[in-house]
Amino acid sequence: MQRSFTWMIPAAAAGLAALLLVPDGGRGIRAADPVPATPYLLTVSPDVLIAGQHVGGSAGPPVTFELTLPETLRGGGLPGTLNTGWEGNRSIVQIELPLASTLSSDTDNASTGAGEFDNPLLCWKDFPPCSFAGQDGYWKAVLVGPKGSGREVQLAVAGHDPIALLPYPHILGVYLQSWQLMTAGERLRLAYTGRIPARATAWAGRPLRAHLRYRSFVSAPDGTLGPGPWTVLSDDQVAPLAIEPQPDVAFVRTIAPLDVAVGTPFQYSVVVTDRYGNPRPITGSVELSGGVNDTLAFQDEWRREGTATYAAAGNYRIVPAFAGARPIYHYSRAWDGPPPAQRLVGDLHVHSGDGGEDRKFLGWITPGDHMALYTTAHDTLTYLKTVAGEDFAALTEHSVRTDDYQLPPAVAADPEFAAGGRCTGDLFPIHGLGDWWSRSQRAARAFDADSAGSFIVFPGYEWHSHHITPFVAAYLHRIVMFRDFDPADALPILPGDVRYLPPHCLERFYNLVGYGPNRVLVVPHMMSAYEKNIDWDYAYGYSPVATRALVESYQRVGEIFSARNYNQQSIGLETYHGEGAWTAFEGEEPAPGAWTFRYGWRNRAAHIGVIGSSDNHQQEAGTNDDIAPDGSRYHLNEPAGYAVVLASSRDRAGIFDALGARRTYATTGVRAWLDFKVGGRAMGTAFNFRGPGPIAAEVDVMAGMTITRVEVWGAQAGNPFVPWQKLLSVAPSAETWTGSVALQNPLPVGGFWPQEWLYYVRVFLETPGAEDGQADDLVWSSPVWVTWSR
Repeated sequence: MQRSFTWMIPAAAAGLAALLLVPDGGRGIRAADPVPATPYLLTVSPDVLIAGQHVGGSAGPPVTFELTLPETLRGGGLPGTLNTGWEGNRSIVQIELPLASTLSSDTDNASTGAGEFDNPLLCWKDFPPCSFAGQDGYWKAVLVGPKGSGREVQLAVAGHDPIALLPYPHILGVYLQSWQLMTAGERLRLAYTGRIPARATAWAGRPLRAHLRYRSFVSAPDGTLGPGPWTVLSDDQVAPLAIEPQPDVAFVRTIAPLDVAVGTPFQYSVVVTDRYGNPRPITGSVELSGGVNDTLAFQDEWRREGTATYAAAGNYRIVPAFAGARPIYHYSRAWDGPPPAQRLVGDLHVHSGDGGEDRKFLGWITPGDHMALYTTAHDTLTYLKTVAGEDFAALTEHSVRTDDYQLPPAVAADPEFAAGGRCTGDLFPIHGLGDWWSRSQRAARAFDADSAGSFIVFPGYEWHSHHITPFVAAYLHRIVMFRDFDPADALPILPGDVRYLPPHCLERFYNLVGYGPNRVLVVPHMMSAYEKNIDWDYAYGYSPVATRALVESYQRVGEIFSARNYNQQSIGLETYHGEGAWTAFEGEEPAPGAWTFRYGWRNRAAHIGVIGSSDNHQQEAGTNDDIAPDGSRYHLNEPAGYAVVLASSRDRAGIFDALGARRTYATTGVRAWLDFKVGGRAMGTAFNFRGPGPIAAEVDVMAGMTITRVEVWGAQAGNPFVPWQKLLSVAPSAETWTGSVALQNPLPVGGFWPQEWLYYVRVFLETPGAEDGQADDLVWSSPVWVTWSR
């Protein structure tokens, strides 16, 4: 065996090297006193905190953002309500941060909050006492004069999303009566009690800088009072808030190719993170055993790379060990000769702040990362590549409409997209938004070029056309993924702001512009595990807009799992982990819901494979909700969701072709190795079989967790009256399992009409030491379709 090493030291946040850091009563790290004068108009104290740390209340002093007023500001009136956002036009100072929605549930059992401050709790200043004081999420604004005396001023939510018709959650505004002033030189202090976002900034070297703007109300010639123009602080006027990873190491993981050739060197990596998936530098030794036996010395590093070679065919795992951390590892298979397929891991549903061009105070939650555009595509893709160890990704921001968008000529000339057609309707452009789509393509293309084939980035976007009425709740979300880039970053895009469109408009659009399934794929992202969600019926029912054959030619795979399974579950589902949550969009017997893949496969005879995705909103894409070393569950991370392809080559063509052929499987964010064949055909295949049978359904699975259950299921495609059949159920209680089940011809002897049946496998996984009857992770294969005849 041979090995070599490269190393990575996480970049420090700008300016942090000059800070003197001192312990903070066991709660984390704070800046040492005294704090020197800074050139910033907006300061923050403390300016170094720990991911997920609590501040204020019993945890010590709150975090304060303090603005030194550069000019005198006149008020415009108090708000009528605190949380609706309707009176934002009266505020004179606004701060924008990744805040949780005022309407969200205040619970740690939802997959929200990892990247956000707590749900804002606000009070009327003139009606004390405030029942929220000291609670997580409590905000208070005080105006401090030259002599240090202060008076409280009013805070309220100051934005309203014009599409969602809900309060825009990320902006808080400061209000004064029209006869009141804030004087130049006074200090406006905004204090927050609660939890700091759990997404660390240190590893990316990009500290959090709050957005802030101010204005004054002025008198018009007719004597009326109106708002003046906003002045937005530039980043160099705002002090950075550095968020460090947690001090305790939670996970040490090894990442290697899933398929290698005997005698051929391959690269592996070891990554160290905290409980939230933040890279956590360590100084110490990580012991490796199994396929690689060695000791890696880390020196203030969170990632090391090595090279290894397997001398014989077989199954291997590289198991890391570091004191206090849970080891996470996976299996690889070494083949005599080139592997018959390369299992490559990726994420085809990724969001970042670049979807809104990093615009401050945009006021719409749809573009980008849903977090006030505080993230970047570069950091998101870097995390997927260097921390999660994935092989490919698609950058897929929401396809919001800009003011200058024009339909391609071939589409504009089509009657269905013209006035009165089925593919048009009321438009909702985001005024003033720049050309985010070209920027997103450039960011993806640049990262792909820099990766030089070690990580493949696909351009893409998320499209939707909501059908929400008292009778249906079909959200119709689709990921559009292109095979390759356009040299001018001008790939054709259909905005997703028009409601009540047939989903077939998307396939018709690409057929009209000459982008066939060899150039673009459409991936259903099933939204809302709810009885009125009839997405499958819309997509695979008759439509004059596009034939079913055209729809199926583009829709080759769909998301059976994403992080949104957490908060889009069936009504009444009480747990936020385990089989009920993971299978929300797969479906169960006896009557799988109309939103489930089992309904689509059986009731609608949909020929579609499966992938997992992150659909990250608050967490870095690629961060999984892993079980802690002490067996506890967090439920703040968004499960990563993996798409695994069986590619013929480790490049763009191999990945895209495997997706088009449905040679894919899905996981809830674990690097499991799976093979599933029926009659020797790979998952995703459709074939005919004549004769009595049997034919074998073969399962081969390896995971760095305990395999508690392996099931093979079958159903007749297009016949909702024949129940799903569980054809195999075994409980290996091991990390690997290989077996098969004989599939008999379901046609009776003398049966005349052929029948198409589909078969797929699902695997339940459990973390050692955390057995509680609930599956920690799942793996699903794409189906194999067999048309039986006699």
